[in-house]
Amino acid sequence: MTEATPPTIGVCLSGGGHRAALFGLGALLYLVDAGKGPQLAAVSSVSGGSMTNAAVGRAVDLHAVSPAEFDRVATDLSRALVTRGTLWASSATYLWVAGLALPFVAA
Repeated sequence: MTEATPPTIGVCLSGGGHRAALFGLGALLYLVDAGKGPQLAAVSSVSGGSMTNAAVGRAVDLHAVSPAEFDRVATDLSRALVTRGTLWASSATYLWVAGLALPFVAA
């Protein structure tokens, strides 16, 4: 690595449900706002951090995203996590729970 080449950054987003997802989102927001997006070499994650990693990875390229565009993605993700949480975010969850409960109700 030469002095002209900036160092690369690796980020790991931890687990812990929607709290970890929001914390990881805040870390990525900081890095993009600080202009470090092009230096991000890898983002790894587990559990709650993977929700952020997947949503961000699906929506934008961290190497090229502008802070304003990333703010929009972060707003959408944080709104979804805050209003629907992690378990009830998908309507398929309601169907799955109903399918589990149906045999007990029928009995």
